[in-house]
Order: sequence, then C-alpha cells, then structure tokens
Amino acid sequence: MQEHGLEQIGNQPTRHQNILDLFFLNHPNDKYTVDILPGLGDHDIVCVNIQVQHKINKQSHREVYLYHRADWDSIKQDIISLMNSPDFSSPNNRSVDELWMKFKDTVLHRIRSHIPHKFTRTRCDLPWLTSTIRKQIKKRNKLYHLYKASRSPETHSRFLTLKHDIQRQMRQSHDAHISKLITNSEDGTSSINSKKFWNFIKKLKKDNNGLQALKANNKVITNSKEKANVFNSHFKSVFTNEPDYIPDKGPSPHPVLEDINVTTSGIIKLLQNLDVHKASGPDEISTRLLKETAEVTAPSLKVNI
Repeated sequence: MQEHGLEQIGNQPTRHQNILDLFFLNHPNDKYTVDILPGLGDHDIVCVNIQVQHKINKQSHREVYLYHRADWDSIKQDIISLMNSPDFSSPNNRSVDELWMKFKDTVLHRIRSHIPHKFTRTRCDLPWLTSTIRKQIKKRNKLYHLYKASRSPETHSRFLTLKHDIQRQMRQSHDAHISKLITNSEDGTSSINSKKFWNFIKKLKKDNNGLQALKANNKVITNSKEKANVFNSHFKSVFTNEPDYIPDKGPSPHPVLEDINVTTSGIIKLLQNLDVHKASGPDEISTRLLKETAEVTAPSLKVNI
C-alpha cells in the first residue's frame, strides 16, 4: 500500500489479536482519530473521525499599481534629475552597489508618488458570470418566491422559461470564457495564453493538501520537518563533492575574453524588449516602469568602471 501512496491508520486488533478492519488514507495528518469500540460478539468496532470540512483558500490582498493613470512625465523628469546629481555624474567615489541602492530607492519613491495604486479584492465567484446573467438570476428568484406564494400556473411557466434561458446563457458564457483561454492564430493553429490558462486551472482546485507523504527507508514520512530532511539528504547525495583546491591545467588554449563594452543604446534595447506581463524581481521595480522610462533610465544604469 505504501507504494501506492496509502498509509494504514489504526493498528489495533479488532478480533482477538488480529487486525481485520483496515482503513487507509492517501494524505494522513493530525485531523483524525481512531477508536476501538466494543462490538457484537468477539468483533470490535473501528470508529474513525476525520475532519473533511472544505476550506476555501482566500487570496490575500495585493497592492496593484494603475499604470494607465501614471504620471510618466514626472517620473522621467525625476530620473533625469537623479542622473544629473553628483552621485551619478561623478560616480568614481561610489561603489556599484551604492549607486544601485540610490537608483532603486529613488525609483520606488517615485512610484509611490506618481502612480496610483489599489488593493485587489478576493473573488470567489465564477469569472463567466456576467452582470446581465446576475440580473436574470435576481429576476428568476423573485419569480420563484412569487410562485411559492401564489401557486399560479402562469408564474410557474414564466419561472421555468427564465430558468432555462439562464442555463443556456451560462453555458454560452462559460464556453466563451474557455475559448478566450485558447486563441486561434491566423495560420489555423491554436495557441494557449499560459497565464490566464493556469489561473483558470488553479481556480478549479478543490483542496490544498500540500506535499504528499514520502517513502524513505521503507517508512512513510508525513511530518513536514522529516520531509524536508528527506529531500535534503537526497539532494546532498546526488551532488558531487568537489575538492578544496583548483587543479592547474596549464595555459589555456582559448583566447582571453575581451572587455565587455556596455553602451546606453544597448541598455535601451534590452529595456524596451522587456515583457510587461512578467512579475517584478526582488528589487520590486516593475518591468512596465523600466520599459516606459527606458530612454531616461538607461544612462543611469550605465556605470563606467
């Protein structure tokens, strides 16, 4: 059973010294109890209590910047002022890390000042449930309560007609939503919008059990700390133990690498080719801002060493 990801719970005998009743879980945790109760005759009863209440994974509020309302002219002017400051006009006395932190702090401060932001709300509704369908649903509910009070055949007929119409609209709206995830290209092939597609797949998840139980040394590991130790031991075993010294292989037959020449035009080209849909890095500077301000940001990023 362990090879199939199952673990037996309740190892107490139920008839004399024999274990006749087996109960398996594919994701054991501490949310169950197993009790052996007196039964009829010589066969005891296994009572298993498992917490199976569905838990909704609420999305935490995220801060989202409204770039379509950003004051790009003010941001560009502030970056130009930073570039003309003594720190960047005469950077010989400052290290690269110090210059980068100065640039980063200035940009993040200007983002707060010139780009409006909002906090997203958690949505648990269906993305294909449009406002028109919502109004129809409210109208259907009113007809239902009216029919329950009057028992009128005419009201019942109107209720059924509207109910079937809502079901048809829901199916059409659902199909249209799925079709947006898979767009047809001009050559007839299909291309998937990976970001929207996996976001849709994520919303279809019914549970979040985390990492499944692991098997190590013929033992099922369910504890989080023990799982981490198992992975650590495995990764350590597959890595090569390098010697402490670097062997001398003599002169290299390859030519020496020339100095890398970083130009402002090259930095502008790299910034303008950034994908604005990608997430920002640890510096929290968005790709949208770097792309919009590429021409004024590039000189600040070019440091002559």
